[in-house]
Amino acid sequence: YTSTTTTFDTGDTARFGVSSSWITGASAEFDLIDPSGTVRYTLSNTTSGSITHALPSFRYHKDITIHNEYVTGDLTGFPVLIDIIDTDLHTDVQADGDDIVFYSGGTILSHEIELFEQDYSSTEAHLVAWVKADLSNFVDTIISMYYGNPEVGPQSQPEDVWTSNYAAVWHLNEDATDEGTSTDHLDSTGNGYYGDQAGNEDDTGVFGIGQRFDGTDDVIDVSASRGLEPSGSVTLSGWFKLDTDVSQGTGLTQVLLTKAIDGDTDMHIAIAGSDYVIPYVEIPRGALIFKMENGGLGQLYVWSLRKSWTAGDWYYFTCTMTASTPSLNKIYINGQDNTDDTTGSLSTASLAFIDNWEIGGGFMDQMSPTYGYFNGVIDEVRVSTGIKPNAWIQTEWLMYQSSTNFRTFASETVQSSPDMFVEQIIGAADPSGLWTVSAHYNDSGSSVSHRVGEYQRNFIVRRASTLDIISPTDAAAGLESMTVGELLYLVVDLSDTNNGDPAIGATISMNWTVSGVDTIAYFEDLGDGRYSVARNTSELNDRGRWRINIDSTHPYYFDASTYFDLDIFHPTQLSYEWVTTTPVGFDVNATLVYRDTWDGSLISGATITLNDGTPVTAIPWGAG
Repeated sequence: YTSTTTTFDTGDTARFGVSSSWITGASAEFDLIDPSGTVRYTLSNTTSGSITHALPSFRYHKDITIHNEYVTGDLTGFPVLIDIIDTDLHTDVQADGDDIVFYSGGTILSHEIELFEQDYSSTEAHLVAWVKADLSNFVDTIISMYYGNPEVGPQSQPEDVWTSNYAAVWHLNEDATDEGTSTDHLDSTGNGYYGDQAGNEDDTGVFGIGQRFDGTDDVIDVSASRGLEPSGSVTLSGWFKLDTDVSQGTGLTQVLLTKAIDGDTDMHIAIAGSDYVIPYVEIPRGALIFKMENGGLGQLYVWSLRKSWTAGDWYYFTCTMTASTPSLNKIYINGQDNTDDTTGSLSTASLAFIDNWEIGGGFMDQMSPTYGYFNGVIDEVRVSTGIKPNAWIQTEWLMYQSSTNFRTFASETVQSSPDMFVEQIIGAADPSGLWTVSAHYNDSGSSVSHRVGEYQRNFIVRRASTLDIISPTDAAAGLESMTVGELLYLVVDLSDTNNGDPAIGATISMNWTVSGVDTIAYFEDLGDGRYSVARNTSELNDRGRWRINIDSTHPYYFDASTYFDLDIFHPTQLSYEWVTTTPVGFDVNATLVYRDTWDGSLISGATITLNDGTPVTAIPWGAG
C-alpha cells in the first residue's frame, strides 16, 4: 500500500502489503528493486485456511440475517427490504452506492437501490434496497452485503428483482415539486409503465420517499398508451398514511387506486367516506372498498372489516382479484385477510381493458362529482399478475411491522483474504533514490500456471547529505575578505553523509543582495557532486561583513546547509590641503581628507600616523 510520496530514511522499517484472492495454496512474491534496477530483497507468502470473504474484489462485507420466525412460508424470488442507517456505509462505499453487492448461498443476488444517502448525517449513510432472495420459514437466511470497490460501475439490476409476476412496481421515490407536472414516476420492473405527476409532491414514505396528495386534485396518471392491461387474476397492493382520521361517522372518501373507462367498466380501491353513495345499497362508511365492474358482466363490491383509520399511521393494503371467480376477491390489511362482506354479482373479472391507471385519485361514479382524491401519503404501489399467497402478503407486512427482528445486521468485516506483506529495515548500504516494490500473485492450482497480477508501486529512500565549501579556501575556513568589484567564485560539494558518494541533481542556493534588494543566487551543477556560482561583489555594494548562507535540496537526500562570512572592503584615498609654512622646531598644521573612492563618501573615525610611526595629534572634524 504505497504511493510515490512514501519516503523512508536509513534505519526505518518499511512495510509493503498486498491483498489477493483467497485460494488455498496461492502465493504472493515481493521484489524490492533499488534505483539501479537491482533486486535487493525478495519475500513470498502462501495462503492457508478456508474462505471467509467470498467476493475478494470488495474489501468489506456485512452479514444480514433474515429470521425464519418472521417468514410465514417458503418464498422464492421474494423482494427483501434492506433498510439500514449505518456508519460504515458513510465511509467505505462509493458515493452513489454503485459498489454494493448482495450474496447468498454461492450466488450474487439481484438488487435495486431505491435510496442511498451517503451523507444522511455527519457520520451515517441511509440505504433502502430491495434484494431478490429465496426465504425459508424453517431456517434463517443469511444475505451478505459486500462493498468497498472504488473501480466498479453500478451493480444493481432493478428489472431482475421484480420478476415474480410483477407487472408494475412504483416506489414513488422521485423528487416532485408541489403542483408540478414534470416528474416521471418510474416503474422498476422495466416494463415502462411510468406515471405522470399531476400536482403531487415528494414526502417521507414508509420506505425512503413516497408521494403526498392534497385530497383536492393531485393524482399520478399512468397513461393507457403505456399498455398496462394485465389479463387473468391480479394482486394490487400499496401503502398509505392519512392526514385526517376516517371512520364510520367522519371523513371524506379517500381514493387510493383507480382504473376506469366509465361507470360500467371500472375498478377502484378507496376508503368509503360520507360522500360515497350507492343507490339502494348499504356500504359501511369507513370501510376499504374494492370495486370491480366489467360492463354487462356485472359489478362486485368487497369491503373490509376495518372501519376506522388513524391519521399518521401507515397501512398496508392488498386486494386480490380472482378473474374466473370474482366472488373470491379479498382484501388484506396489514398482511391479514380483512375481508368483511360483498354486494353485487360479477361472473368474470378483468383489468385488461384499455384506460388510464390513477394513483391517489380518479373517476368514481359513487361520488358527486364523479371524481375522488386522497389526502395523505402513498408509497410502494404494485400490480402483480396472479394471486399472491397469504405467506407472501404476511411476510411483506412483517418486514415493516417487525423490521428490527425480521432482519438483523452483523458488524462490518474487513476482507479476510490474505494480506501478504514484507518488512525490511532500510540499511546504511541501501542507496538513496526512487525504488520499486513489485508484487506477483500465483495461484498454484491448475487455473493459473504463471505469475499474474503484477502490481508495482514506487517509494523513496532518502539519506542524510553533507554540504561543504571547497573554494575559496578562506571561505571554506569561515571568512573571506574581498574588495568590492572583485569576482566571488564559489565551489561547494554535496555528498552522501554515510558513504561519501556525490549527490548529483540537487538545487543549491545562497542568499545575495543586488543593489540593496535581497535575492537568491543558484549554483550550477557540475555533474560530479560539485556545484559552483560566480557573482560580482559590486552587487553587494556596501562595505562591511555579510553572512552568506548556502542551502541544498534534493529529492533523495535530506536538506543540508553551510555558511561563511564575507568581508567587503572599499578602496580609499588620503589627501591633504591647507598646509602651513612653519619654522623648524615648531608644530606644522595640515588638513587631511580621507575618502571612499568607490562611492565618493568621506570616512570618519580613522587613525592617522606618519609613515615612520610617529604619532600625529589629529583633531577630527567628524566628516572625514
